[in-house]
This record gives sequence, structure tokens and C-alpha cells, in this order.
Amino acid sequence: KLDELNKVTTELGTEKVKLNETYQLRVKAEKDIKSLDTQYRLLSDERDQLENDRNKLQSELSSTKTSLAETKTKLSQTENTLTQTRTLLSQTQTELSSKKSRISDLKDDIDALCVTIASLGGSDSRCD
Repeated sequence: KLDELNKVTTELGTEKVKLNETYQLRVKAEKDIKSLDTQYRLLSDERDQLENDRNKLQSELSSTKTSLAETKTKLSQTENTLTQTRTLLSQTQTELSSKKSRISDLKDDIDALCVTIASLGGSDSRCD
């Protein structure tokens, strides 16, 4: 019976060691699960934040594209107005040049008339 008791005691010791190893593995697994759960929650929160940031950026991009389209339209209108204004300025400058030439011709005519009046012995207040 003593041999059997020693054998059972040895087996019990072996089983106790195995049980302790199993317990240690269980404790480690629980710590790992908690760690992985924490990491999962952190990554999930980060993913949610990144999705929110992406949505905000997409909204900003859409708004910026709309603003750019409006600005392009205004620029096109301004360019058209500038082209019309340049055309009008060119026409006005041509007309002014023509008027200056006409005024110069009329002054030459007046000078010629004043010479003719003076040669005929006459005078005019506009000829001085």
C-alpha cells in the first residue's frame, strides 16, 4: 500500500505541476485577451476617427470644387468684360485719333483762312 501511496503521491505531484502550468497559461491567455481587447478598441476608435476625418475632407473637397467652379465662372465673366472693355478702348482711341486729326486739319484750314484774310487786308479776332 505504501508503494501505491507513493505512486499516487507522485502522480498527484505531476498532475499538480501540470495544473499549475495550465493555470499559468490561462492567466497569460486572459492577459493577452485583455491586451488584444484594448488594442482592438484603440484601433476601432482610430478607424472611426479616420472615417470622420475622411468624411470631413470629402465635404471640404466638394465645397472647394464648388467654390472653384464659381470662381472660374466669375473669372470667365471678368475676362469677357475685359475683352469688351479693351475693344471699346481701342475703338475710342481710334475715334480720338480721328478727332485729333480732324481738329488738326481744321486748325490748318483756320490758319490758311487767316493768311487769306490778312492778305486781303482784313482781320479777325480768331486769327491772333
